[in-house]
Amino acid sequence: MSVDLIKNKAGLIAAWNSVVDDKSPIN
Repeated sequence: MSVDLIKNKAGLIAAWNSVVDDKSPIN
């Protein structure tokens, strides 16, 4: 697996987590 792909996947996960937190904040 290339490092770029890993970084891209991590970025997508972070972005998705932000969207989920926005819609249904669970602290």
